[in-house]
Amino acid sequence: MLEKKLSLRNDFIVTGLNGISTVFGLFLVSGYMARSLGLDILGEYLFLRRIVTSFVGVLLLGMNITIPILIAKNRNSAIGDAAIIIFLFVTVPIIFGLKGLGNFYFFSGSLSFPHTLFILGFCFLTLTYSLYRGHLNLLGANLLQFIAGTIFSIISVYIATSLEQFLLIIGSSMLFLSFVAFFLRNRGIKFNRISNYEIKELINFGLSRIPGFIFQFFMLAGPPLLALSYLNLTDLAFLNAGLSLVRIFLIAVGPLGIILLPRVSNSISKGMTESLRKNLSLLAKSTLFYGSISSIALSQFSNDILSLWLGSSTILAGKTSQILFFSTPFFLLCAILRSPIDAITNRGYNSFVYAIGVCGMIATFLIMIINNAEPILAAAWGFFIGYFLAAIVSYIIVSIVFRLNIFSVQYLLSIIFSNITIYIIFSIIPFYGNLKMFISMVIFFILLTFHFLMSKEEWVLSFRRILFPN
Repeated sequence: MLEKKLSLRNDFIVTGLNGISTVFGLFLVSGYMARSLGLDILGEYLFLRRIVTSFVGVLLLGMNITIPILIAKNRNSAIGDAAIIIFLFVTVPIIFGLKGLGNFYFFSGSLSFPHTLFILGFCFLTLTYSLYRGHLNLLGANLLQFIAGTIFSIISVYIATSLEQFLLIIGSSMLFLSFVAFFLRNRGIKFNRISNYEIKELINFGLSRIPGFIFQFFMLAGPPLLALSYLNLTDLAFLNAGLSLVRIFLIAVGPLGIILLPRVSNSISKGMTESLRKNLSLLAKSTLFYGSISSIALSQFSNDILSLWLGSSTILAGKTSQILFFSTPFFLLCAILRSPIDAITNRGYNSFVYAIGVCGMIATFLIMIINNAEPILAAAWGFFIGYFLAAIVSYIIVSIVFRLNIFSVQYLLSIIFSNITIYIIFSIIPFYGNLKMFISMVIFFILLTFHFLMSKEEWVLSFRRILFPN
């Protein structure tokens, strides 16, 4: 079952369902932790989680991207065995080296063994997930992530009486289950199969992407890092919660990026096709359109969403989440174009993309701080500007390489009209609080479904033909 290959559509469904379960699990874990251990502990956990998820590509020397690309080109190579060597002799020492640095000012105490085990487990889970992606075994990859990452997190938070205990349980679970899954998919670990070629390919291909991973780390973890010295742990929890809300949208486009990378790499190795260009154009159009109207819809209820999720909120926290919601279409466009950009060349163009974004983020934050803006709002606007610039650069690169042009007058007018319509409808609903939010979301999904099923725009028609070929 772990090695079963599915069609593109079924891969998308399975990966999407796993994304939904991951978000649902995060909501359960965060909500229960906020109520049982307090917002300060939740703030520390969310900050650790954001640091690890953002920095995992660097810790793995880019193997989370390199493995799917190289295995997709040659499934009989010893890439999996070579990856274990690099993990043991590079990643593990780096992680324990971080522990040896002592106190980290952004944690309440030292980077303890449970912290280290959590980082180690998450890295190996990511490595194993990448191995399954490379072999196009998305069913096995998502099943592993669902059990190790979601189910055990939910169980652990109900058992644990402290953050350290929670990290110890979930870290050891991820490490053990990932090792078993890796061993099964790789047909054991045979070091005698490894040659200098596999090691060299993994390192060279990965190192060219390390700058990009570092910049991506600052793009995702930058807002809380920049605002850290200005905020208490409670405000930090609200900021990280807002960032998590934006990342929820990866449920829709995240699966496409996961599925696309090995497939695009395989297609490019055989030569560029018109079908590939059309599919990328369709992907970019659908991401921008549905991402923008979703951001407008949810931004109207940012405070209500935080209160419902965490049990409390503030006016400032609501404004912060609203700004973060506005960044959604640009955040998603970067996410969906990252895999095609990674697949087209070994040069690591994403490093340039995210370098521009980081510069924009830092500049925005510093300018607003100098002008006495609220630090939490400055961090949110920095995130918005950073991803806005990164999205522009990503699109320019893809449009040049793949010769895409999605911005027709009709398409732009459609986005503007749809966003204005959503805003007006939500404004005139004569209710308040959670009731208004519920009714508005029902109306929104009805309108969304109506647009998808009835629109005569060419890109929507193409989208429907792909999802419903019969």
